[in-house]
Amino acid sequence: MSENIFAQLFDFGALGIFAGFLIWQHLGMQKRLDVMVEGFQEQLREIETRHEARVEVMRERYDLVINKVRDEGAAQLRECLSSRGDLISKVGEQVADNSVAIAQVLIKQDAALAKLDEGLTEMRLQREVRRLTDDH
Repeated sequence: MSENIFAQLFDFGALGIFAGFLIWQHLGMQKRLDVMVEGFQEQLREIETRHEARVEVMRERYDLVINKVRDEGAAQLRECLSSRGDLISKVGEQVADNSVAIAQVLIKQDAALAKLDEGLTEMRLQREVRRLTDDH
C-alpha cells in the first residue's frame, strides 16, 4: 500500500513530492516527539523518585526530632513527678513534726495554766484566810 501512495504522490509532480516530504517530515517529527516525551517521562520518574527519597529522609529526621522531644518531655515529666513526690513527702514530714511540736507546746501551756490556776486558788485561799483572821 505504501508503494501505491508513493506512486500517487509522484503522479502529482512537485506538489506530490512536497506532500510526501511533509508526510515524511511529520512522521519523523512524530517519532522525535515520541522519543522526547518518553525521555521527559523518564526524567519525571527520576525526579519523583529523588523527591520521594528526600521526603523520606526529611520524615526520618522529623521522626527523630519528634521522638527526641517526646523522650525529653517524658523525662522532664518523670523528674517533675519525682520532685513533686519528694516535696509532698517533705511537707508531710514537716507538718507532722510541727503538729508534734504544737502538741508538746500545748501540753506545756496546759501544765503552766494548771499551775497558775493552782497558785491563784492557793492565793485566794490564803487571802480568804487572812481576811477571816483579820476580821476576828
